[in-house]
Amino acid sequence: MSKLLKRVVASLLLPAGLLVSACGEGPEAPAEVQAPQTEVSPELFDLVARWSQETAPSEARRSAAAAAPVDLVSYVKQHAPQLAPEAQQLHQQLVRASATGSEERTAMAGCSCNVLAAISANPSVSTPESEGFRDMRAWPNRSDVKEEFQWNITAEGAAHAGSMYRYHYHGESGHSRDRQHYTRLRTQLACVDGAGLACSGSCSARMYPFVEYGTRVYAYGDTNGVWDKAAHTSVADGVVLEYTPPSGAAATQKLFDKLGAVSHFASQSAFNIEEVANLVKSALDIVAIIKTGDYTQISGDLISRIIRSFAGLVSRSGTNGSTSQDMYANFDAARVGAYTLEYSSSSAQVHTLELTSHIAVKNRGWGGKNTGTGRFSSSYVMAVAFDNFQCSTGVTPPARLGLWRYATIDGTPHPQATLQQLAQDFFRVAYGLSINAQGSSGQFTF
Repeated sequence: MSKLLKRVVASLLLPAGLLVSACGEGPEAPAEVQAPQTEVSPELFDLVARWSQETAPSEARRSAAAAAPVDLVSYVKQHAPQLAPEAQQLHQQLVRASATGSEERTAMAGCSCNVLAAISANPSVSTPESEGFRDMRAWPNRSDVKEEFQWNITAEGAAHAGSMYRYHYHGESGHSRDRQHYTRLRTQLACVDGAGLACSGSCSARMYPFVEYGTRVYAYGDTNGVWDKAAHTSVADGVVLEYTPPSGAAATQKLFDKLGAVSHFASQSAFNIEEVANLVKSALDIVAIIKTGDYTQISGDLISRIIRSFAGLVSRSGTNGSTSQDMYANFDAARVGAYTLEYSSSSAQVHTLELTSHIAVKNRGWGGKNTGTGRFSSSYVMAVAFDNFQCSTGVTPPARLGLWRYATIDGTPHPQATLQQLAQDFFRVAYGLSINAQGSSGQFTF
């Protein structure tokens, strides 16, 4: 078969927009195939972990008095019948992989492993929220007021965008809102034999995550001239990325932990942004530093962005107008080290990556006409590669795997094209692979 024909056949086997090829010159890489079912529902993911712990072969279960082993599908039917179709699909895939194996891996049939991932988010889909009021009565005397307030936010996982607008004529008004969102990735190795029973073998892999978060915060204040009146607006957006190893292992690690904040006031007195920043700090334990190890390994572009973020962490102005700031946080395991996933007959290991963002906005003013607006918009990308599989004799390891997810909302410093490029660059630099991450989520084998 010619090289051109092979590429055509490989492209037909892949989902649209998921063409993968090896970069550089040299011998032709093996044709890639459609990725196995890696992402499963969070509910099925939990049951697979419980099943592995409760039914995997062990010395205690090898005695004649031990209960008969339970296959994965039967276990799911027993505990959550509504998940049986999804479990059956996963079982068929694992058994098929065990039967066919791989010429390159030369593993014996009978036990095969697969990387399982569950991605949960709050909110799981793009979700808008809005509230507001308008009281614009005609005022015959100065005791009557005019007031308008509007709060809008849309969130998808850890990404969020929105604004707070406040207008007041005479008297004092103030509003504040804060929201917390997250995207959580959990992963484990699952190994079964041809009957769908937990294997007695072992397998390990290396997990390389890449995560970047970007946000743009904006504050505006206007008093139509400063004369015994004021308008204060402050916005703070904090983000934390945490890695939680399997239960009983080391403590949770903070991979980055950062805050971006702006404050704009139009008055003759200062306004303390710490009121808002402390709210975010207390929720996310912000220390305004990225903990990614050796900074000499960070690219020049990222260093310049970090410097800009720290330099503009808290910005103030004493005149009518606006202040804005971009903030970035980044973690790349290909640069600072990977994590080891393991499967054994005595335990199941679940690894968790969680990206949590917290936005807080405060808007306050008094005196004559005073207006304030706070805006924010953030986005994220999360990509993970699984490589270096080492399995015991008779166990078929999975193919090397990559997956990604990102979300963005209009106005962020990371538009969708940038997030797509960041995901593609991670796989290209780390593995020499050229992929098309045009969808907000996807996976491939290599």
